[in-house]
Order: sequence, then structure tokens, then C-alpha cells
Amino acid sequence: MITRENGWLVVEFDDWSPAMMALACVLSTLPPRPHAPPELLHFLSRGIQRLRAIGGDEAVRSLYDVVRDLAFRPTCHEVVELGRGLLSVEGALRSIVRDEHRP
Repeated sequence: MITRENGWLVVEFDDWSPAMMALACVLSTLPPRPHAPPELLHFLSRGIQRLRAIGGDEAVRSLYDVVRDLAFRPTCHEVVELGRGLLSVEGALRSIVRDEHRP
């Protein structure tokens, strides 16, 4: 959960899943994008929580599976967009596979 206290964002990790923690660890190892606004780079926890709210741990794990291929650390907004995109692609692939197995 993320709350605001005295102008500061406070992140409490007691509601985080292991998938969320793993994604946060890997994302923190990526170099920041040159010239990215610092406030967007430091709110990865907000992006991870939003992604989980949208697509559950499936979305978080999907991003975790590919995040090492990124050249730079995504912003909190990019975390959400990348996760949404991956869910969309995976859904389309499942649909194609289902269609191929239908008589």
C-alpha cells in the first residue's frame, strides 16, 4: 500500500506478493534512462502496484520474465504500459493456440 504522509510517499510492503518483490529487485538493477525525470524513476513501487491491480500477479510475472532484456529502467508509467502490453500479447497468443486446436 502507498500512502502520503507529510508530503512523502510511504510504501508498505506487507501486501506485496513475492512476484512484486522479485520484479522490484530486478528493475532496481537496471540503469536509469538518460535525462528521465528523477521523480518518475523513483516511483517504481507505484507502477508495480498499479500493474498488479490491473492484471494481478500474472502481469507482474510476465514483466519479470522479460525485464532483463530492457536497456534502461522504466518509469512507473512504463511499468504499467509494458505489463498491459504483455498481457495483451499473451492473450492474443492463447487465442491463436485455442483456435488452432479447434476442429
